[in-house]
Amino acid sequence: MITTFEQLIKALEAIALVEPTTKEEYESLESKCWELSEFIRTNHFGNNCPSEIWHYLTDVDIRYKDRDYAKLTTPKFLAALHTWHEYEKFKESLQQSNPMSASLNNKIIFKVYRPFYSLLFVTAGAMFGGGVFFVLSMGLGITTGVVAMCAKAPIWWIIIFLLGFVFGFFTSAYYSGRWAFRHYRKACNI
Repeated sequence: MITTFEQLIKALEAIALVEPTTKEEYESLESKCWELSEFIRTNHFGNNCPSEIWHYLTDVDIRYKDRDYAKLTTPKFLAALHTWHEYEKFKESLQQSNPMSASLNNKIIFKVYRPFYSLLFVTAGAMFGGGVFFVLSMGLGITTGVVAMCAKAPIWWIIIFLLGFVFGFFTSAYYSGRWAFRHYRKACNI
């Protein structure tokens, strides 16, 4: 049973050494490759797994039928495996030397400071939406002459214009903030 990354690397190296010659050996190797690929996929190792390893685990049938292909892909697989192993060791040493910068991922930070970040996202989205509405409406007002006409218009026209502007500003701010909060929740898986 594989529980650590080191055990996973050992199991993958053992797969590279197997050259099936019979149908039973091929089926056994295919089964092991499938189990390992499922293990990588269902655990946190899948995010950093190089594509060469995925390809090697899925093309057992091609390597079984074509020995030349197997001789070409096995060294690439072992090199990718070595690189991945070195990367994970480096990442682990970084986490041990500086746990605050390396071990806290975004999801943990978002979940610990959820109220602060949700407020930050909503405020930023609302400010962006409201700012865009302000710039567009003022630009439209200046180009169409509405702003210039306000100086000569009766006071109730100006009040209606300003109420429409305030309503549009807060409506766009509300929907922009709502959009930002929805994407924040999606990023946190909540």
